[in-house]
Amino acid sequence: NLRDPALIKSHGAEFAGYVLLCPFSHEPSREWDIQHWAGLELLVEKAGLKPIICHSSGGKMSLLKSPKLIDAPPERLAGAMLHSRCVVGNDSGPAHLSGILGVKTIVLGGYTPVQQIFGIYPNVVCIQGSLPCSGCCGGKPMDSRCRKSCGNLQVITPEQVLAEIV
Repeated sequence: NLRDPALIKSHGAEFAGYVLLCPFSHEPSREWDIQHWAGLELLVEKAGLKPIICHSSGGKMSLLKSPKLIDAPPERLAGAMLHSRCVVGNDSGPAHLSGILGVKTIVLGGYTPVQQIFGIYPNVVCIQGSLPCSGCCGGKPMDSRCRKSCGNLQVITPEQVLAEIV
């Protein structure tokens, strides 16, 4: 039950200090490129931290080498978040859950204006792409090419994200 803080905190203690990477979304235009995630994963390891990859399906996760937390029950995922150093994600459910829990969360935004969406949560850092089309949102990306992958999201670098983690 997610309404019981003690129960949630009893889950996920083995992830204390980990950096939870939540790379996927049900909306492809909200996903940061898998190569960026792989670069961030490597940078996190080089910084002496432990990454873990979280999501609800195995899919493209095989491209990432860190331990995986796949299809975890909500209590386990929430517990892992509470024990983690921080959570990194795009505009997706895991980032919202982490934000609600008050965990340090880094959210990556391209066509969604993540500061407007996630600014209500304590402890959330928003990194928005820097192209002129930033935050075009409104349900439709500015250009049909953006539906598959948002260029504005892709200009965010793994180094920018790591700077917020450490």
